[in-house]
Amino acid sequence: MRVNETYGTVEFISRLVIIIPIAIILGTLFFKYGIKSPKQSQPDISQVTEFKKESSESKNQLNLTGPFFCSYTSNSATMSAYINNRQIFVQLQDREKEEYHLVSGDCYYHWNKGKATGEKTCGISSYLLMADQALSLGLVDFTNLSDFIPTNSLLSIASSESQMQDIMRSCVKRKVDPSFFTVPKIPFQ
Repeated sequence: MRVNETYGTVEFISRLVIIIPIAIILGTLFFKYGIKSPKQSQPDISQVTEFKKESSESKNQLNLTGPFFCSYTSNSATMSAYINNRQIFVQLQDREKEEYHLVSGDCYYHWNKGKATGEKTCGISSYLLMADQALSLGLVDFTNLSDFIPTNSLLSIASSESQMQDIMRSCVKRKVDPSFFTVPKIPFQ
C-alpha cells in the first residue's frame, strides 16, 4: 500500500514539475499582455500588431532558463519559486508543515522539513526540454491545471485558475542564489 501511495505521489509531482513552470509562464504572458478571452470582442488589426511589438520587446518573459523569482501568499499557505537554467526550486509552507520541491539535472526531489528522508524521481530532462519548447512556442494552456493538483497537498495553493494567475504575475526576473538548487544531504527513495 505504501509503495502505491509513493508511486502515485511521485507520478503526480513529476506532472507538476512540467505543468507548474508552463502554467507560470503562460499565465504571466496572458496577464501581462492583456490577451482577451473568447467571450470578449476580438481586437482589431492595429491592436494585434501592437501586441506583437510589445511581446517581442519583453525582457521578463517567463521561461525555464530564468533567472526568475516568484512569491505568492494565500490565506492557507505561502509559496516561493526560483527558476534558473532549467533548475526549479519551490518552497511551500502552511501553519503545520513546510515542503520542498527541486528539479535539478535529470531528477526531481521532494522532501518535508523535519523528515529524515525524501523522494527522488530521475529521467525527467526530456520532459523539461519539451516543456521549455512548448513555452517558447506558446503551446501551453493553464486553464485545466487545477485538475492535476490534489487537494490534500500544499500544492493546492494553486488549485484555481485565478490563484495560478496571481502566482504567475508575482514572478520577476531576478538573480537567484545557486544554493537553492543544492540537493540536501538526506536519503532519497
